[in-house]
Amino acid sequence: AAGLRYGVSVRDHKTMLKVYPRCFCGPDALDWLTQHALKAFLTKEKVEPGQPVGERLNILSRSAALLLAQRLVETEVFSQVNRTKARNPFTDQGALFRFREDEKAGPVLNTRHAWNCRARPPVVVAADLL
Repeated sequence: AAGLRYGVSVRDHKTMLKVYPRCFCGPDALDWLTQHALKAFLTKEKVEPGQPVGERLNILSRSAALLLAQRLVETEVFSQVNRTKARNPFTDQGALFRFREDEKAGPVLNTRHAWNCRARPPVVVAADLL
């Protein structure tokens, strides 16, 4: 998730006269995750750089990225800040998400999530999903 933070544009978004601070768009995160899932598949399949990538790998990497994004929401790495009517918020350009560490602190001290483990590279995580 640390790499995702630097892979998407986190900024203030304005929608319908409401400002959502420190957010990113769902499709941007899905594109970043897809790129890294594709790298994992190419490494696993031992495809040489420059070789054409099959449609199968593109679909698999997109599916893996979608599963990973949903898992990151479930584990509260980030959450959706606005509700959309789309069935899948990661494909809706209007869906906005915010990282947990960017949330405003609540009324209780130490409300942020502590992570004691070393983060794994996104390529390794995407490869494990298969």
